[in-house]
Amino acid sequence: MEERTPRIEYRRALATVRQRLADGLYHVGKGLPPERQLATDLGISRNTLRRLLATLEAERVIDDEHRVLGAPGADAAVSAAFGETVLVVDDLHGLDPMRMRQPGWLERILHTTELELRRAGFSVLTVHPRHLLEIAAHPAGGLRGAVMGWGGGPLDLERLASRMRGLGVPIVAVGEEPAMLAFDRVWSDHAAGAEAATRWLLARGRRCILPMLPLRTQWQRDRLTGYRRALAQAGVEANEPENLEHPDIGDEVSLSFWARRTAELLAPHIGRGVDAILAINDFEIPLLVHALRRLGKEPNRDIDLVGYDHVWPEVTGSRFSDIGPLATVDKRNDRMGAAVVEVLLGRMRGQLPAEPQQLAVPPELVDLTIDR
Repeated sequence: MEERTPRIEYRRALATVRQRLADGLYHVGKGLPPERQLATDLGISRNTLRRLLATLEAERVIDDEHRVLGAPGADAAVSAAFGETVLVVDDLHGLDPMRMRQPGWLERILHTTELELRRAGFSVLTVHPRHLLEIAAHPAGGLRGAVMGWGGGPLDLERLASRMRGLGVPIVAVGEEPAMLAFDRVWSDHAAGAEAATRWLLARGRRCILPMLPLRTQWQRDRLTGYRRALAQAGVEANEPENLEHPDIGDEVSLSFWARRTAELLAPHIGRGVDAILAINDFEIPLLVHALRRLGKEPNRDIDLVGYDHVWPEVTGSRFSDIGPLATVDKRNDRMGAAVVEVLLGRMRGQLPAEPQQLAVPPELVDLTIDR
């Protein structure tokens, strides 16, 4: 079968399959039609069909044997069957699996959210936002509320926010992106976290602290605000942030390559007397350790390293480094998940003011030198 426009045909076929799922033509727990039959039915090649099936597997719509796990159209039936249901919308299934070796911050928050919702007597239905955008009608039946999560995937947040408003139920968003401002929302106080980390370094006598932040998102800009606020109050000059790429270090070869690139990035700052680095997270510590050693600096002796997210024991790259961060910041994602449910229940019960409620959960500075 010749495919003259593979990309267009792929998109059309994917939209067709998703619509059939939404219409209930493919049943949960049952397999899709055989590949040859489905390819002929959709008018696409077997290669394009396999690409389509791989997409549905990655989104956890089907399993590796092509059985339907949960289709977009199943939302209404599930909601009606369970009665008191809260919809949780998150895009984690759309992320590159290679980047999900450890549970991410949103995954941790929503895990706690779902546990607390179930304790409160609700059923929980988790849906990828792409499904919510493409189904013909929003979930019906006993839908009582919704939680909007976004893990940084390629989504039109404004469109997603508009669709969620159409659900007609209380909504709590997780994050600080502009599209979330019209909802009740819960987020981590990144400014407070970066301020606490900077103050900790100042108390150790560090005065030339370099923040490693790309400034692509609001939370990154908030961290820069906290860093600058701490230095301004201490009468210390702030440095402009440096954008350190966040590669996936899988072996010695990639580590050597990225360490060399990072050393080139840091060299001018070392010449200016930088004595501490605020990393964007704990995952970048091994890379910074190797880069500093290339420059003749011993990490955590000549230059202090502070991480973020409190995940050092889980960092796969830590096998490449005998040194971890001196301190890190725990965002307390468990508390954020509990706060999401608290706000949602308050809105359901009519206990909150009409205007959107904004709840910033304070993080905690974790001094890792105490155990050393």
